[in-house]
Amino acid sequence: MVGILGRGSQGKGFLGQARWHSQPALYGSKLIDLWCIDMDAALIAMMLADATALTAEAGQTVTIGANTFPAMVSDATLNPTLDAGGLMDQISTTVKIPATAAALAASADMAFGKKLTWAGRIFRITSKPFRKPGSAWVQLTVVDENTR
Repeated sequence: MVGILGRGSQGKGFLGQARWHSQPALYGSKLIDLWCIDMDAALIAMMLADATALTAEAGQTVTIGANTFPAMVSDATLNPTLDAGGLMDQISTTVKIPATAAALAASADMAFGKKLTWAGRIFRITSKPFRKPGSAWVQLTVVDENTR
């Protein structure tokens, strides 16, 4: 997992199981100090267990291909887009699926342009599956199929 640590932040680690370190990185044409976190397997497993429990308690169910996954679905946003027929409204949302072995194995079904079903509606995946190293989530951006 990589993040930028703001001024005044402490590099004491997270739950005593991760270590912060800085390394130089280019941001555009500027050289900045990028703070990275090294996470061990126990911390990653704990975050995945929390993500799985959270989706079991408060999540929805999405179907991608022949697979069904528990997921957290964000509120929909209305995005005006310029299409061949003029200005069109697209309804998009973010779907976060716990990065379990089953979800990672089904990454081919989560490719750009594939379809996802949730709450009786069909959505088209408009971003490639995104997973930060060490993250407990696979994140997808989807658009309602009926608003193209």
